[in-house]
This record gives sequence, structure tokens and C-alpha cells, in this order.
Amino acid sequence: MADIDDVADYLIVKLDEGGSPPSVHKINKLLYYSQGWSLALLGRRLFEGRFQAWVHGPINRPLFDRLTGLDRNLYSVMGRDDVRPGFSFETLDLEELRLIDDVLEAYGMLSSTDLQELSRSESPWIKARGGLPRTAARRRAP
Repeated sequence: MADIDDVADYLIVKLDEGGSPPSVHKINKLLYYSQGWSLALLGRRLFEGRFQAWVHGPINRPLFDRLTGLDRNLYSVMGRDDVRPGFSFETLDLEELRLIDDVLEAYGMLSSTDLQELSRSESPWIKARGGLPRTAARRRAP
């Protein structure tokens, strides 16, 4: 099983190399879809960690805290400098890399706002919100 931080760092590097450095917001949505695809296609979690149904869509709180620190927010852009020292693509196995690359191919060109709207229109996020309005700030774990 991959580590969520390794998957996040991989996404940051790949998007940055492609000329489209991602925001914290976009990384969380891509992680959410990577986890979902892994559950659907591989029958297992890609990484440990849960997502909260924030008003801005699914967010993994520990990763959010890591990426935002004291001086950043949900919309801060991430680049290679934000990748943990010592991170290597080799921490992910070939099956994991292929899955993440497929998610990037399917969703990587979308903006964080597009990904937010997409994730908020799907039943897991709606169900996790427990009937709260889309604009309510209260957070619930799905």
C-alpha cells in the first residue's frame, strides 16, 4: 500500500513537470479520485487516510495541514520545493504508478474548481454531508 504523502508528492512533481503546478485544493481532489479508482479497479485502498466532506469538496486533513503549514491556504500552488526531501518515484509500485497516471490523464487538465464541482456532484460527498447545504462549512468525515 502506498503512503498518501508519496502519492501527493508524485502528483505535485508530475503536474509541475507538465507546466501546471497544482494547488493544495487540486492535489486533494486528485488524491480522492486516485483512492476511488483504486477501490473500484483494484479492489483495495491505494493509501490509508480518509477524506472530510468540506464545503470545497473532499479534503484529507493531515495532508492539508502538511501542505499548508503556517503560511499557505487551500488555493496555494505547490511545486517541486514542496515535495518532501528524499521522495522518490520508486516508493510507489508499478501498479500504483499506472493508476495514478490514469487518474492524471482523466482529471489532470481540469481546474481545481472543476474538480470541486465534479466531486461535490457525486453521491459519496453528498452522502457524507448528511443533508447539509453545499455552502455549509461544517465538516463531516465520509
